[in-house]
Amino acid sequence: MDQNELLDIYFEETSDNLEEAEAYIIGLEKTFSMDNFNSLFRCIHSIKGSSAAVNFDELSSLAHKLEDILNYIRDGKFEFDNEISNLCINCIDQLRVLFQMRRISPENKIDNKEIERSLKLQEEMDMFLQTVKEEKNSETDFEEDDLMEFIEKDISDFSKTYFIRLLFDVENPMQSITRFMIVNSLNESGKIVYSYPSVNFMVSSNSDEVIQDYECVYKTNIDYDKLLSKVDIPFINGIKITYIDNEVLRNTGEDIQKEKRDLLVEFFDDFMDLGNFITDTCWCNKEREKIDKLYIEAQKILELDSDNKELVTIMNEVIAFINIQVFIVEGSNMISLDIIPTMIKLYQCLISKLYDMFKNKVFFKYLQLKKDEDNIERLEILKEKMDRDLFRYVLIDINDLEIIENNELKKLINLNKFMSENGIQVVILNGGIYRRRIYNILESIIDILDIKQYYNETHAMCGLISK
Repeated sequence: MDQNELLDIYFEETSDNLEEAEAYIIGLEKTFSMDNFNSLFRCIHSIKGSSAAVNFDELSSLAHKLEDILNYIRDGKFEFDNEISNLCINCIDQLRVLFQMRRISPENKIDNKEIERSLKLQEEMDMFLQTVKEEKNSETDFEEDDLMEFIEKDISDFSKTYFIRLLFDVENPMQSITRFMIVNSLNESGKIVYSYPSVNFMVSSNSDEVIQDYECVYKTNIDYDKLLSKVDIPFINGIKITYIDNEVLRNTGEDIQKEKRDLLVEFFDDFMDLGNFITDTCWCNKEREKIDKLYIEAQKILELDSDNKELVTIMNEVIAFINIQVFIVEGSNMISLDIIPTMIKLYQCLISKLYDMFKNKVFFKYLQLKKDEDNIERLEILKEKMDRDLFRYVLIDINDLEIIENNELKKLINLNKFMSENGIQVVILNGGIYRRRIYNILESIIDILDIKQYYNETHAMCGLISK
């Protein structure tokens, strides 16, 4: 989808969201309803996320500020009164002005007077929030035991527990909005007690990461059909809802997810290792045991994730590849060994498919550095937040860079040392215009000589399996 198509979708959806938001505010002024309030919140969150996606920062930042106000109401920290209503109306009016200016001329700068009005509105909302925070800080905090009692009581109010698995459309350009709508809809009638990815990720509009599947354990009082209607929305390609008896432990969904993740890591380890003996025409007992183990792992993945059509297809291809490999080695007297180069290409193709499917989910972590001042923060977040049990390779894409600054080099050296100590290999993707310059810089530093450099992700996959 090109930028013009994306803008067409944005203008159509944002126009609808602005109209609906105003209608919800008018309705809330007459009679407060949590359903209408949640719908208002969803509209503002959608405007914030979609505006950020098309780089209309003046719209995104103003919507973000209004969302902060609404968050406080949703959390019960203050009520929706006339003052809040006026703030909301003023904000919607200003969002509509900015929106119309962008619709007429997407690439031109916004008039300074309108920017000043927006900033003034944001300052007004900041002052309001600051007042609320000061009042909140003066209150007595919950003791930990009181908080736990509150949580347990909250959960005990619900009689039914479901395990939900959803398949998302990865081609959806507004997936962050779809994720938010799912979580928000569930929260209206129950409580998510386990979520993968996390609830914070699901409701965030700041993540560019696209997910294919979502799993959660959900407590509620609604029946199956009503729950199905809540999650059966556009851009959801598959739904599986399983009722869990109350005797089943709360972490059932987490255990299922952990089992699958651990199995996938083990499978990737063994499948990557296959590259070390794929050209052999005879195997020792150890290599045959690895092949048998890999076959069993692929079958188990199929059993655990039989609803994921794309994964089922790839796993069946892996199993077929393993069977052919066994036939080549054990029946080498009956076939031409000229087939081995073809098998290597098939192997590389399967690795690339698996990488595309599981990048940033398991085994392969990808991070792109950009021509801005935030690369230090990106590398630090990667070091602090990456699940080190889940990934074996970190691919750092520097194709957009003209030069690596000294502070970025120091951070990269530190990151490489940290990852190596945890059994994770750092790889550099260096295929940009300035690749020769950057290659020579990296090659001159002893502390990172062990970091391999590749042109792109495909080149890296081929290199990693032929090491």
